[in-house]
Amino acid sequence: MPYSWNPSNQPLAPPPQGSLSSSSEVLIVGDSHSTGCFATEMFNGLKKVAPKVSLYAVGGATAEKWLSGWNRNSSSRYATCVAHGSESVITNSQKRGLCEDPFPVKSGLPSFSQILSSRPRLSIIALGTNILLESQKYGKAKALASIDEMIQKLREQGSDCIWVGPPQPGTCSTAIAAYESFNRDLKKVVEAKGCTFVDSNTKTNRGNLKGDCLHYYCEFAGKWGREVVKEIGPGVANIFKSSSSTEKGQAGATP
Repeated sequence: MPYSWNPSNQPLAPPPQGSLSSSSEVLIVGDSHSTGCFATEMFNGLKKVAPKVSLYAVGGATAEKWLSGWNRNSSSRYATCVAHGSESVITNSQKRGLCEDPFPVKSGLPSFSQILSSRPRLSIIALGTNILLESQKYGKAKALASIDEMIQKLREQGSDCIWVGPPQPGTCSTAIAAYESFNRDLKKVVEAKGCTFVDSNTKTNRGNLKGDCLHYYCEFAGKWGREVVKEIGPGVANIFKSSSSTEKGQAGATP
């Protein structure tokens, strides 16, 4: 029986439509936090426990923008990383350490549906800062609905899922007033869809922010990434250990 994500002995969620994907891929989707040291540490940590890790990140991203196929210009911070394979691409003139052997810049951003076409076994969505900021303009209900839709799409592809919530914003950011209530509502939506919520509030400290009050200095962004891997790494490893055991058992069965 395929392993279903259950890192903390919580009741298992209803299975997604169709069967769980048999892919060996872990997909990470993020915003500008995932174009720097946070994602480097998370990506490299997950490479140690998963056969394949792919990462797509772009500055300014929200759930709604990913769903719409939103396109950025050629200077956008957009990166694709593949842990095992010949292709390793970073599409930013500034090498941020996400990938080895950078290839030439590509412009544009694939839609979420295009990214999900590989039917990843596990999807890790690291979004929230920009969603929180936009929810203050357009309303929390709209923001949460887009999160719900994003999760629904990946569940329909047979993917288990983890949502990494936004880090602490600074006191000079308009996001700070609504941060804690948004985090609580985000957690409810994520868990209602059968996904695991990782609370970044406990893994970041606003005293380590840059002057923009949203992004962390590399040292502390990297620490955040390592803390996320520490929390989810054993569960990710268990997925692929279970899958490997199932495949070996099936291969050894008498026809």
